[in-house]
Amino acid sequence: GRIINMTGFDMPPTVCLDPVIPDEKVILSVADSTGVFVIRAVPPGSYVVTTFIDLKSDSVCGDYTQPEDSTIMLKEPCYTCPDTLVVYPGETKTLEPINLESKGTDAK
Repeated sequence: GRIINMTGFDMPPTVCLDPVIPDEKVILSVADSTGVFVIRAVPPGSYVVTTFIDLKSDSVCGDYTQPEDSTIMLKEPCYTCPDTLVVYPGETKTLEPINLESKGTDAK
C-alpha cells in the first residue's frame, strides 16, 4: 500500500493492522520515504487498519508532548480506515492510497 503523508512531519508513517479477534498479534510496518509499505506475511483474518506518524515512538496512535511546551499534549496525526480489512489464505492485497493529514488538536 501507500500512505500520502500530508501532515507536515518529515517522518515515515507507521501502519498498524490490529486483528479484530482479541489476543491476536498486532502487525506493524513503517513506510519508506515515499510512503510505500509492504507487509509480507499477514495471517488470514480481519483487521482494523490504522496509519499514523509515531511522534512519541511507542508504536501506537496516541499523544505526544509539544516540543515548545512540555505541559501541552497533542494528538499524533492518525487515520483509521472505516472498513475492516479481510485477508484470506494465500491472498495478495494492494490497498488504495491513504491520505494521512494532521488534525493539530490538543489531547489534554
